[in-house]
Amino acid sequence: MWLFFTVQHVLRNNMIVRLVTKNGLLLEVVERLKMFNDITAVFSRTNYVTANAQLLKICEAKMKIKEWSACGNPIIEEMSSKMIEKFDKYWKDIKGPMGIAIILDPRFKIDYLLGFFEILWGESDEGCLEKVHEIKNFLCDLMKEYQVDEDEDNIESSAPPLDNSSLLYTISARVATRRPTITRVKSELDRYLEDELILITTENFQILDWWKVARSHYPTLRKIAHDIFTIPVSTAASESTFSTSGGFLVSIVAGSLRRS
Repeated sequence: MWLFFTVQHVLRNNMIVRLVTKNGLLLEVVERLKMFNDITAVFSRTNYVTANAQLLKICEAKMKIKEWSACGNPIIEEMSSKMIEKFDKYWKDIKGPMGIAIILDPRFKIDYLLGFFEILWGESDEGCLEKVHEIKNFLCDLMKEYQVDEDEDNIESSAPPLDNSSLLYTISARVATRRPTITRVKSELDRYLEDELILITTENFQILDWWKVARSHYPTLRKIAHDIFTIPVSTAASESTFSTSGGFLVSIVAGSLRRS
């Protein structure tokens, strides 16, 4: 882990150890960076975290790092600045699937997706709302693809019990391709988004179980949710995400030692 990798570098220099121990810096650094060790442990468990929970942890980390930038300790603040640069490189640009996972979590939906972007980008960034619309449009496009597949399955699996059924089958296939699906897509998505949020304090909430119950109300969204939430996320290793080549903490503490 990045935490232990950095601390090992610190421990190689007895003068630095005396300095950070005297000032309580070592314990403060270990306490602060423990968060990343805990988050990495969550991501690497056998029961892998899903995309909706991953973004929550990412935002928690960003919020903490930003808090460190104004903690009053110049060494921690400088470390925070370097970590934010590395963090934004990997995590600021949230891609469509992770954003869709937030929308399809009935505790979050678009309301929380906007809040997460404001944590990552800053509340005053106009790009937050634009990014939310981008992900919503991506979900609409995805719903149209799933809706078409569903329509094709229904056509193939049912033959009208009428005379001239082959003729009706041909015409119904043409009608299905001509009729716009966007109205159905929007109505299902809009109904879902307008429904009340599930309380975030709900205990033992199982998102896949919720979607099983909701399948009759949101059949297309349920299919997408099933595909998204049954696939574990993959993340960059914590060493590459938060590391600054292992020498940053040593260099700033050594600089402090020289100045003293």
